[in-house]
Amino acid sequence: MLLAVLISILPALAGCSGDSGSKPDPDAALVKTVADRAACRDVQRVFLHLAEVSGHWNSSKKPFDPVVARALNPYNHQLRLQARTADTVQLRVVIERNADALGALTQAMLSRHQVRVDAAIAESRKAYAALPACAHRDGKRSLPLKTPTVRPSSGSSRTTAPAAVDASCAQVKKAYDRLSPVTGRWNVEKRPFDPSTISALRRTAKDLRAAEAKAVQVPVQRTLEANARAFDHLAGVMAAHKKAAVRQAIIDMQQTAVDVAALCPLG
Repeated sequence: MLLAVLISILPALAGCSGDSGSKPDPDAALVKTVADRAACRDVQRVFLHLAEVSGHWNSSKKPFDPVVARALNPYNHQLRLQARTADTVQLRVVIERNADALGALTQAMLSRHQVRVDAAIAESRKAYAALPACAHRDGKRSLPLKTPTVRPSSGSSRTTAPAAVDASCAQVKKAYDRLSPVTGRWNVEKRPFDPSTISALRRTAKDLRAAEAKAVQVPVQRTLEANARAFDHLAGVMAAHKKAAVRQAIIDMQQTAVDVAALCPLG
């Protein structure tokens, strides 16, 4: 995302600005720069999508639901990427704690041990509460994992089934799996113009467009095209050695990747 666009959305991050009259801002030590505020906003976006993904999960009736466990996994990786874009070390630490907590929750669900699931949920809630206010949904510090209580059936009750997975999603997952080892080794600060990463990003954009051609659902087609453009843009600013633009391009790529993960299970 271009810096001008980023600045235009900063009013939405006012909760991180610390402008509260004479009251000290409890988040001032965490959120200090434009990059911190952008990371904060993107973390909030991740948790908004997380709430949608977990909306049909009943942790009491199906604590080991493998579909939900796999759906949670991409958000762990997205949080780790967003932690890297923050300037302030303390903010990186609390975002990483949330990534660790979500990763542990996924593993606990797959292990089918109730005690581990309960402990992982408890840690996830604590980690979420430790985030600055600008990362929370509507300023609330409660973890947005929807774990609804099952009510007796009635004429007015209704449930929303998760949307069918698009035919292109398997190819999308393959593209991300292929990219993951490369980005996992990439040090943005030390090697912002790494040529092997540039090649991998361009290959991923090509793979996503191939998947888009097979997509049936229009929202998936649009989301994959936006994600492909974001990967191409990031590769372009890296190849041009525009260091200041790399961070913003990473943020844009992350935002579109979260949108992809909301439509296609990548875990």
